[in-house]
Amino acid sequence: MRQLLFALVLLLSLGGYSQENYHFIPRGMHFSIGPFSAVPTNNVLFPQQYADADDIVHQPMLKEWYSPGLGGFVDMSYNFGERRPFQVGGSFRWQRLFKGKDDYTRVLFPDQEIDWKYRRNVRYFNVNLFADYSQRLFGNIHAFGRGEIGLGIYRMKNKFNWELDSEDRAEYGPRIRETDFVLSGELAAGVRWLFNHSSSLSLSVGYQLQGINDFIRRDYMSSLQGHLTEDHYYPEDGDFYETSDYSVARPPRVKNEFLYIKLGITHQITSGDLRNFLAEKPVLYLYPEDIMDVNVQIKLHRDHKIAYDYPKYNSQDGWNVSATPNGMMRSNNRDYYCLFWETEGPAIAENLTEGFIVSKENAQAFLEEKLEKLGLNNKEANEFIIYWLPKFEQSPYTAVHFASDAYENVSQLLISPKPDQIIRVMMLMEPLAYPISLKEQELPERPVRKGFTAVEWGGSQGEFFQKNHLIE
Repeated sequence: MRQLLFALVLLLSLGGYSQENYHFIPRGMHFSIGPFSAVPTNNVLFPQQYADADDIVHQPMLKEWYSPGLGGFVDMSYNFGERRPFQVGGSFRWQRLFKGKDDYTRVLFPDQEIDWKYRRNVRYFNVNLFADYSQRLFGNIHAFGRGEIGLGIYRMKNKFNWELDSEDRAEYGPRIRETDFVLSGELAAGVRWLFNHSSSLSLSVGYQLQGINDFIRRDYMSSLQGHLTEDHYYPEDGDFYETSDYSVARPPRVKNEFLYIKLGITHQITSGDLRNFLAEKPVLYLYPEDIMDVNVQIKLHRDHKIAYDYPKYNSQDGWNVSATPNGMMRSNNRDYYCLFWETEGPAIAENLTEGFIVSKENAQAFLEEKLEKLGLNNKEANEFIIYWLPKFEQSPYTAVHFASDAYENVSQLLISPKPDQIIRVMMLMEPLAYPISLKEQELPERPVRKGFTAVEWGGSQGEFFQKNHLIE
């Protein structure tokens, strides 16, 4: 347990500021594995519950299983969101609660000795369903809360044998197994360090409540051990069951609780490029010279697909709108000032060496300057900045690249009638803890609006840049 607490301090110290870029938890399937340790803490949260029930044991902390061993866990989950990570999945845990080994030698007669060997083992398993919600604290450190419900499984094994020296023979007593099931529920909180885009290290502390069970308890095992060694009792198969004829009465039921801590490593196991590129909020404005009917279709690369749209995009013939010179559009008796969609698919760029490094203090001025040069008017730039400026201000620095051909290769606009001028702005951005060395990107000359003009802007947040040269 002390080692796991030390891991928490190490995780916080390494994870907060030691990386040059920020990561997010990708959407998809995730696999987690790691050590787990629980300490029984009976009746801590609700000490008065069942206080008047004579058939339920009330005992202090660590009374039942006082030397729990180190166990482990395996999780499988699906993350539904990157900006607001929410995971749902299943968990399996295991731990040894008690392990005993006793050897005794007793002289029955002057020429006869008996060697007792008594082995016992108690393990606890959990099969749970869980939900997990994360929120970034600083750097790549995220805090998360988690709730679980499931089934607890107690598994006990006892084995006896003895040897009679005078007769030079060994006898094997009963090998007794018992299993008991309880319902369990728990809450946990922890921290998660994302050390790259698809992997993380987490540490959490939780508390589990269980239903009442009548699983065999340590007191009973100890009393039977004394009966074996002091009274030379020969155990039988029925000695561990509630209907046993053994003279020591089986203790009443017990209500267990567990305080636990676990350390785990998580890795995304779905396709690594499932959601490497999300084109966020591409919006399209249409400015015809006169009122006209316009058809807009989006031709995507086969690995990319539309994730969100408004108004609803028809996969057969796209959007059909009546566009006006002031930018307003009408479709299905509703008015729109733009068409909206988001697409997702494999990354369109990686290891970029050209772009801009923008501090959060200069983000507003940077966007105003570059968007004007790229051809957006004040209204369009205003909407762009309202959406993207908060993302720039979430990290000390941001690397920016404006994609052109790479974006055109995966997403083409087919507009009929064909506009005289199409302006497309796709910004790739990556949050950074420290600035990196990039060659400044050369932007084209500001496009001239003429005739029927169509304007699209959007962006994507991910890992697009080469970070071999870190500026301290």
